Amino acid sequence: MLPVFYRYVGLHDGREMWEPVAWASLRLEWLWLAVCGRCHARLGFHVWLYCMARDGELLTMDMLPSGVEIV
Repeated sequence: MLPVFYRYVGLHDGREMWEPVAWASLRLEWLWLAVCGRCHARLGFHVWLYCMARDGELLTMDMLPSGVEIV
């Protein structure tokens, strides 16, 4: 089973808001960046995904902090 990733949307009433991201959407975003020649994307999908999660833009459900709202 593939993990579900969430992308940070912003703050609303002092609560962080995250939205789920489809696996296919992640693959297309990576492919576009790889074609454009972005450094991490050129190294492969898993490297790019790791960098996105490390920077905090994408997180899995178990990594989300408490008190967040999923939209």
